Formats: sequence, C-alpha cells, structure tokens
Amino acid sequence: MTAGDNVELVRRTYEAFNRDGQTGTLPFLDADVEWDESALPARQRPGVFRGHEGVLALGRQNDELWEEISVEPSRIVDAGNGHVVAFLLVAGRGRFTGEPVELTIGHLWDIRDGKGTRVKLFLDPQRAREEAGTS
Repeated sequence: MTAGDNVELVRRTYEAFNRDGQTGTLPFLDADVEWDESALPARQRPGVFRGHEGVLALGRQNDELWEEISVEPSRIVDAGNGHVVAFLLVAGRGRFTGEPVELTIGHLWDIRDGKGTRVKLFLDPQRAREEAGTS
C-alpha cells in the first residue's frame, strides 16, 4: 500500500464509524487489532481493546456514555513506515447529562497489509506525531 492508501484507509474508517458506529470500522481493522484508549481518565473506562470483539466492546462502552458521538478528522498525515496520525474533533452529547462535549484528540495508527493493526489515542494530538517520529 502507498502512503496515500494508508491515509485513505484511515479516512474511510472514520466515515464508517460516523455512519455505522464501531461495527462499521471492522472491515478496516485487522482481526487482531489493538485499540488503546488508556490515555483517558479512569472514570471514562479507558483501556486497551483487542481484536474485533474488543472494538465492539469499546462501542458498547461508548453507547453507555454517549447519546450521540461523531469523529471528524481535521487532518490525516502519513508518518511513514506504516504509521498514520489523525487529528480529530470528537463531538457528542453525554448520555447522563445531555450536555454537548467537544474535544480534540490524536490517533496514531499502525497499518499493515491494508488494515489497521493498532490505534492509540492521545489527548494531546501533537504527542501522536511525536510518537510516530514526525514533527
């Protein structure tokens, strides 16, 4: 896959999430994917989710916390060596409070053979770039 293909894969994954939730992301993710949200505070049930079943479990947790949620990439950057950094605006409405929430995060993707093998969340999007080895 080319760098452009990797960026397109990530973009299409977010589009599928916004359309179909976590289930929509599965075709773009390796069966053994690792989705790391351990950067989130404990009260938000962070953790590392493994495999497609783990990604679906993350979706169920999101459904418990969010009345609605969308992920809009502001920029997706190929960082080389199968790494892609996505700068994201996450917007939603809390299920318990009804309050709108917006936050800017970063995802660092590892891509192999046309599938996401690891996605790591960063509360500071620049940290995702740093971990990918780009400035």
